[in-house]
Amino acid sequence: IVDNILFIINGLIFKVLSFNTSKIHSDFLVQFFPFYASTVAKIGYFLKSCFNSPDTKKKVRNTLEKLSPMHYDILHQFLNLADENYLNSFYEHSFDNFSSILNPQELEQFAYYYKKLLFVRENVGVLEVALLSARNIYTQYFRLNISENELLKDISFITNTAYEKFHILLCRNIGKYITVGSPLVKEYLVYDESDTPGYYYKKEKDAEQEAIQRLKSFEDEKKQMIEDDIEKKEISKIPDDVKKGFSFMDEVYTTFLNHQEEFIEQDGILSRIPPNDKVALCYLFYKELSDQYTIFMTMKEVEYKIKFEEHKKVDIKSDLNNILNEFNLLFQDFEIYAEISLKVKIQQESTFYDERLTKDKERLTFLSTSIRSKLYQILQDFLVITMKIIKDYTDKTFYIIANPEDKLVVDEKLHGVKKFNNKPIIYIFTRAYYFIKAWLFRLEKTDLSGPQIYL
Repeated sequence: IVDNILFIINGLIFKVLSFNTSKIHSDFLVQFFPFYASTVAKIGYFLKSCFNSPDTKKKVRNTLEKLSPMHYDILHQFLNLADENYLNSFYEHSFDNFSSILNPQELEQFAYYYKKLLFVRENVGVLEVALLSARNIYTQYFRLNISENELLKDISFITNTAYEKFHILLCRNIGKYITVGSPLVKEYLVYDESDTPGYYYKKEKDAEQEAIQRLKSFEDEKKQMIEDDIEKKEISKIPDDVKKGFSFMDEVYTTFLNHQEEFIEQDGILSRIPPNDKVALCYLFYKELSDQYTIFMTMKEVEYKIKFEEHKKVDIKSDLNNILNEFNLLFQDFEIYAEISLKVKIQQESTFYDERLTKDKERLTFLSTSIRSKLYQILQDFLVITMKIIKDYTDKTFYIIANPEDKLVVDEKLHGVKKFNNKPIIYIFTRAYYFIKAWLFRLEKTDLSGPQIYL
C-alpha cells in the first residue's frame, strides 16, 4: 500500500489506478517517449552541426571557456542523451514486451543513460547558458529553426518531466523507491572519469597539447612529415598501371646500383654523364627499352609476325621499325650530351674556361629539353602500338611463327611470363606497357635538366 501511494504521487509514467509495477504503460511509449526522443535529437543535431563546423566549434569553445570549462563540457555531456542507437533499441525493446523490468545488461545501459540525464539535470543552469550562447554563435553562420524560448522549454521538459519518468523506471528496477532529487540514487549508479565535470573539455585540450608537444619534440622531422603527407596524397592520385610501371623502373635502377661500376665502365654514355644527372637516369630507361624491343624484333628471324591459333596473321614490322628507327636516333642526342658533359666536367676543374663553360651548360639544358620532347612523342607512339596489340591478343593463345612450340597466353591483367633465352619475348605486350606508361608519367612531371636523386 505504501509503495502504491508513493508511485501514485510520482506516477508520471504509469496508470496508478490500476497499478502494476512490472508493466510499462502504453502512454509512455505512444505519447511521451517519441516526443522525448525527438526533442533530444533536435538539440543533439544542432550541437553536432555546431561542432562539425571548425569555425563555430572554435568560437563556441573560446566563448564558453571564459565562463568555465564546465560550460563547454556540458554540451558534450548532453550529446550522450541524443544517442540514437540507444534510444531506438530501448524503445523497440519496450514496445516488444511492455515490461518495465529490464534484464541485467539492459539495466546497466539504462543506468548509464539515467546517470547522464541526472548530470544534465544537476547542471541545468549551466546547460541553459551554454546552449543559448552556442545558438547565438551558430546563427551568425547558419540558419536555425529553434528559438531561445523553445530551447529553454525543451530543456525544462528534459530535466524535469522526462527525468522524473526515467527516475521511476530506475526505482522499479532497483526495487526501491527513492525520492526525486535525493542523492541516495547515486549509490545505485556506476561512475567513471567521463562523469567528472570538465571531462570533455580537458580531453580536447589535452589532445591539442599533446599534438603541440609532439611537434615541438620533432622540429627536425616536421618538414619531412608534411612532405611525406603531401607525397602520400600525390601517390594516391597515380593510376595503378603507372605504379606498376614504377616497380619495373625500380628494378632497372636497383640493378644499376648493384653493378654501377661495371655499367659505367662498359657504357660509353654513362661513363661521361654524372650518375645523378637526370639524363643519366633517363638513358638507363632508354637503354632498357631499346634492348628489349631489339631482342623481340631480331630473335631467330621471327619475321616480325605473330600467328593466332585460328591462323590470322598480324604484321607489326613496319610500324615497329619506324618507331624503333626514331628511338635509335635518340642515341645520337645522348652521345652529344655525354660529350658535352665530359667537357663541362673538365672545364669545372680549370679556371680558364669560364665563358666556354657557361655556353656548354646552356647547350646541355637545350639538349635535355630536346631529348625529353622527342622521347615523349616516341613513347606515345610506342604506347599506341602496344595497346593495339594488347587489345587484339588479350586472352588469345598465340605463338611466334619461327617457334611454334612455345605458346603464350596474355590474360586480361596483361600477364605473360614465357621467356626466350631468359628474356621476356612478349615484353612488348606486358612489361613495356606498364614501363612506358610510368615513363610518360615521369616525363610529364619533370624536365631533364640538373641533378636528381632517384626515389
